Amino acid sequence: MFFTTLANNLQVLYLPFPTTSSVFISLKGKAGRRGEQEKEIGGAHFLEHLFFDGTIKRLSASELSKFLDDQGAQHNGLTGTETVNYFVKILAGKAEFGFEYLSDIYFNSLFRGEDIEKERKVIFEEQAMYKDRPEEVLKQELGSLLYPNQILGRKFYDDQKNLDLLTKEILLNYKKRNYVSQNFILTVAGKITKESALVLAEKYFSQFDQGKIISFPKAEIEKEMKIKIINQNLGQSQLAIGFRGYSRLQVQEKIFCFLLRKILTGGHLSRLYRRLRNELHLIYTVHSGLTCFSDIGDFSLETKMKEENLPQTLNEILREIKKLLTGGITGDELQRAKNLLLSDFLFSLEKFEAYVDYFNSQYLFKNEIVSIEDNAKLIKNTSVQQVMSVAEYIFSDKPKICILTPKLKELSLFL
Repeated sequence: MFFTTLANNLQVLYLPFPTTSSVFISLKGKAGRRGEQEKEIGGAHFLEHLFFDGTIKRLSASELSKFLDDQGAQHNGLTGTETVNYFVKILAGKAEFGFEYLSDIYFNSLFRGEDIEKERKVIFEEQAMYKDRPEEVLKQELGSLLYPNQILGRKFYDDQKNLDLLTKEILLNYKKRNYVSQNFILTVAGKITKESALVLAEKYFSQFDQGKIISFPKAEIEKEMKIKIINQNLGQSQLAIGFRGYSRLQVQEKIFCFLLRKILTGGHLSRLYRRLRNELHLIYTVHSGLTCFSDIGDFSLETKMKEENLPQTLNEILREIKKLLTGGITGDELQRAKNLLLSDFLFSLEKFEAYVDYFNSQYLFKNEIVSIEDNAKLIKNTSVQQVMSVAEYIFSDKPKICILTPKLKELSLFL
């Protein structure tokens, strides 16, 4: 591994992966939806689409795709809450095609009026697609309860409302402010030498403009208990419960949270799975989630069931949380959770892209750089008291409850 910074302040991370037959080139930046101002809502995602519609060198989306498809390469762009990412995966020996492509779309995209109107229609259909997915609706609605009247709680409905108001000027102002070298990291990984990677990085990305480091608006978790019931024509009711969590910078606490997830929902012996499925037969499966932003985070529990079983399922989940807080966890439970988490962590890093993301996200946000070995050691050395400390912090927060269900209008909680 090698990390450096070009003269224009663009970070460059080199990750050798000699056992692969490919090179992965990623241009990842701190921007995303949290980089939008009020009139720019939806602009981060809109701009990402436009990067693939034609450049000075390759005038159409088809020409751009052909340039890489002819080399057998894979490419895409992703817009998240706090990041944007443009990447190419290409056979070793053809890496320069990937560099040229990313440089071309980044510096030479045309942003033509006809492309803007085309993408406006495409994005509308994309958003409509997500609105037809109950799991995505549940996630969005829970976010709005956790982070009311904030960017983190904004739903795709809000993006859709603003879609017709986004102009070329607005989109380019967003780009000019956020797409600067200080906010990005170029990662080159795979079967390529460090020398070649740095030469190509300098050749294709030395023209990156400099600017101000992005600063996201402060976010806060809702402090009061909230319940939102949305009636939809579904075969199963869907339930999500959210609590406060930890930021991506709180490295140790995140590990303790991952272990707590395993104890609650990690496999057939986990507390919620055992109680809700094996003993009461209320559900098929149950999941937990940990969402970590740069300054805040949340912890969630999700499951599905018949509408008639919804009140009992919700109250059983809350009872199990109370049992954990009053009775603690056992050493055997924690050891099982450690083994499951270690397997998940190390198995995931066998995937090339996950290996890259593990490192470049740490460097991009400049938190403590934790090696794979140190992370595994932290998991192994976690104590019962450390897991209980995060459980007490998370579950002392009042729950935010979101439900998608066919007919139920209200419910009672036994808190």
